[in-house]
Amino acid sequence: MQCKEPGCNGKVVDGLCRSCGVSVPEEQGEPLQKMIGAVFRNVTSARLKLLFVANCLIASVFCLVSVNIVNRHEYAVRTVGLDAAPSVMAAHQIKIGAEQMDANLTNELLVAPGEEKARRLIAAFEDRRRSVGQHIVAAAENITYGRAEQEPLEEIQAAAGKYEMQAQRARDMHEAGRSADAVKAYRAAMQTLLEKLLANADALNKANAGELERIYWRKESESALSSGLVLALGMLLLALLVITQIYLARRFHKRLNLPLLAATVCTIIVVEHVYSALLANARHLKVAKQDSYDSIVALLDARADAYSANAAQNRWILDREHAAEHETLFLNSVSSIAHFARDHDFSETIARAQKQLAGGQQIELPGFSGSLADELRNIRYDGEGRAALDALLALSDYRAADSKMRELARSGAYDEAIKVGLGYDPGSSKFPFTKFDDALGRALSINQDHFNTAVRAAFDDLRGLSFFVQATSLLIAICVYFGLRKHMAEYMD
Repeated sequence: MQCKEPGCNGKVVDGLCRSCGVSVPEEQGEPLQKMIGAVFRNVTSARLKLLFVANCLIASVFCLVSVNIVNRHEYAVRTVGLDAAPSVMAAHQIKIGAEQMDANLTNELLVAPGEEKARRLIAAFEDRRRSVGQHIVAAAENITYGRAEQEPLEEIQAAAGKYEMQAQRARDMHEAGRSADAVKAYRAAMQTLLEKLLANADALNKANAGELERIYWRKESESALSSGLVLALGMLLLALLVITQIYLARRFHKRLNLPLLAATVCTIIVVEHVYSALLANARHLKVAKQDSYDSIVALLDARADAYSANAAQNRWILDREHAAEHETLFLNSVSSIAHFARDHDFSETIARAQKQLAGGQQIELPGFSGSLADELRNIRYDGEGRAALDALLALSDYRAADSKMRELARSGAYDEAIKVGLGYDPGSSKFPFTKFDDALGRALSINQDHFNTAVRAAFDDLRGLSFFVQATSLLIAICVYFGLRKHMAEYMD
C-alpha cells in the first residue's frame, strides 16, 4: 500500500513508510489485501471466513448449475414426449385417414349405387372422416411452435371441408348414373387431397419433427458434458468440505466436526442422486426417441405410403384416362416403403431377414431401403421383428397381386382385374394389404407402448429433482455455518 502523508507516495511495509519513516495506522490497508495477507500470516479468523465463503459459494454454484441442467433435461423430455412427437403422430394419422377416405371413395365409385358394399364403403368413409377430424383437433390442442403449426392446420381444416364437398358431388354424379361426370368430380377432389390436405399434413409433420430432432440431438450432445459438470462440481465441494474438516482437526485438535460431517454426507447423497438421475434420464429418453419414436415414424410413414398406394391402385381402375399417372404414384409409394437395388428383390431380402431374425442377429439387409427397411434396422423389442417381417411378406404378396391385376386389365379382362384389385379373397389385392396393415399395427403398438413407458420413466427420473438439489444445497450451507460458527465467534470476541 502507499503512504497517505501529504507529498509522500512511499511504500508502506509492516506499518512503516519506507520513504518518510512515518508510522501508518493499520486501518489504512485495503480490506481484501488485509484478508489475503492475514491468511498467509496464518491468521485463523480469516482462514475460517474464507473456508465458509468458499464452501457456500461452491454449494451455490453446484445448485444453480444442477437446476439449470435438470430444467434442460425436462425441456427435452417434454419436447419429445408431449409437444412434438404427439403432433408428428397426429400429422401422420391425418394423412393416413385422408388416404383411407380417398380409397373408400374410389371403391364406392367402382360399385353400383345402393349395393350393400357401397353402403359399407360410405360408412367407412364417414368413420375415416371423423377420425381425421379428431386428429386435427388433437394437433390443434397441442400447438407449441406457433405459426409453423397453426398455418398448416388451418389449411388442413379448410381442405378437409372442401374435399368432403367434392367427394359428395362425385358420389351424387355416380348415383345419378353420370359416370364420366363422377370421375371428373373425383379428379377435383383428388387434386384437393394431394395438393392441399396431404401437403399441409406433411408441413405439420415437418414443423414438429424438425424441432424434436433439434432439441433431442442438442440434449444428446450435451448430456455427457452436463452430467460430468455436475459430478466435477460435486467432487470439488466434497474436497473442500474434507479440507475444511482436516483444517479444523489440526488447528483445534478435534477429531470430528459433526455439522461438517453432515454436510459431507449430504453432498455425497445429492451428487450421487443427481448424477444417477441424469444418466437414467438420458437412457430413458434414448429409448423413447431412438429405439421407439424412430420406429414409430418409420412405421407410420410405411402405413401412409401404403394407403397412398392403395388409393392410387383404385384410381388406376377408376380413371383409365389418367391410368399412367396413377400407376406411377402407386409404384413411387410402394418404393418409399420398400426399394431394392439391382440384384436384390423381395425374395432374397425376406430370406436373409428370416435367417438373421431366427439367429437373433441385428438385421442388416444390403440393397434394401425405404421406411420398412428403416424399421427392420431398428428392431429393439420382443415381437417387433416378427411383425415387421410379416409386413414385408404381405407387401410382397400385395405387389404380386397388383401386377396380376394390371396384366388382366391390359389383356382386356377388365372385370377380372377389378375383382383382383378390389377383392378380399387370398388371391386378390386387398387380402395381403390387410395383412400388411395388421402387421404394421402390431409393430406400432409394441413401439408405442415402449415409447409411453420410456417417457413416463424419463419424467419420473427428474420429478422433484430441482427442489431436492435446492433444499440439499441450502442444508449443506447451514451445516457449514454451524460447523464454523463457534470457531469464528472465538476470534470476533
